[in-house]
Amino acid sequence: MRRLRVRPRDLPLGKLAETSSYNRLVAGAIRAKSAGHLPSQSQIERMLRRQTVLFERIQARKDPGMEAFGRHAARRYGFSLARNGGLDFRWKRPPFGRIGHASDFYASVDRALVPVALLPTDRRVVVFATGRAFAEQNARLGYITQDECVRRARDVMSAQVHLVGTRIVPRDQLARTKVVAVAYDMVTSEEETPALRIQSLLDPSFTHPTSVLAAERIFGPLVADAASRKNGSFVRRRGRLRGHALPDEEILHNVRGLVLVGASIGCVVSFQAVRWLDQVLEELGVSRRVRQEARRSILVINIGPTTTLPRDPTVNLLSIISRNDEFVLAGNDVAARIRTRDRSGRAVVPEPATNGHHVTVILDSQGTISRNDETLIFDPSGSHYGHSMKFYMDAARDGGLASVVERAITTPGPYRLQDLFDDAAASGELRVEAPWPHDAQRP
Repeated sequence: MRRLRVRPRDLPLGKLAETSSYNRLVAGAIRAKSAGHLPSQSQIERMLRRQTVLFERIQARKDPGMEAFGRHAARRYGFSLARNGGLDFRWKRPPFGRIGHASDFYASVDRALVPVALLPTDRRVVVFATGRAFAEQNARLGYITQDECVRRARDVMSAQVHLVGTRIVPRDQLARTKVVAVAYDMVTSEEETPALRIQSLLDPSFTHPTSVLAAERIFGPLVADAASRKNGSFVRRRGRLRGHALPDEEILHNVRGLVLVGASIGCVVSFQAVRWLDQVLEELGVSRRVRQEARRSILVINIGPTTTLPRDPTVNLLSIISRNDEFVLAGNDVAARIRTRDRSGRAVVPEPATNGHHVTVILDSQGTISRNDETLIFDPSGSHYGHSMKFYMDAARDGGLASVVERAITTPGPYRLQDLFDDAAASGELRVEAPWPHDAQRP
């Protein structure tokens, strides 16, 4: 067995609290486990007590406000602040790190990414799949070799597309719906991924160049008759887009039933892509009414969102969050929604301030430490510190979320997400009460 070189700073909460006893204990237990020495129950219990203390300490940092927390996180990660209050960071620009040039979209076929062409009229579920940053870290820590890094990133992206297609898209819709990854130029490095999370807290209006390119690849043919480059982006001359908007009814027909799925840092890119759609439609002279109807005809699904995003009540947003996800804890503030879940006993948490367009599902999926009956389980690698997309998607499948996605795909026009949840729950297809099947027992 290969011995791992894990240090406290390599853990999801390591940069925020490198010297905490919890991170030291977890890093030491991972190294010992890689050498064949499993932690005892008393050692796991000690880690659990230290975990509770650290989680509460990090939440206390968030309570004064997430912008202040963003500045704190920037210092801990060693980032500098610009004069406008955002990060002084050199963002990578396309085509850095693109997964392939054969197509703007890729399907998962036999667990491999395969180029696929889409027509504007095709129903589609677009996955903002990620994996490069984790692959880079795994290579540095000794899980894989540097030569395996890009291949593993593609494997992870293919697996994410496969999980979405098999867990939350109903089988009878798969024949009529394309489930694909958008070939966006990935936010690749271990450094840029946390930078983008923190920038979202400090400057919510920021849009990464990657998000712009992804948006124009996804939405361009659906909303405009415009010249585009080989990479799928619009052609502009002197800042003006070369082309014109499609007729209003054609735009609304093309975007209805569209589902965008972001996982981890992909949640930021998918959110920014939808915001860019509105900006492009405004640039093309499309009316406010049509722009609003277009946004409300799209479902955005955030799986394990690792930062706080601006609340836009004109977009249907489903957030799926595990209370045990340390990557979510590192950058997002979900404490209020978890409290609501615990008080109500319902996994489905509505957000009244968004007039029914935002809904959160709180899971108890397995994390670094979980409980199986009376036994504590230490599994940071298998659970990916609570951030495993497989665990997320298995719980979503068992809770019946496919019934909500089916309604989003087939509803002919704008809708309120809460109405789809209510209808699915009333029909018995969706479980509302917590915990959902497949959820772990909380330690």
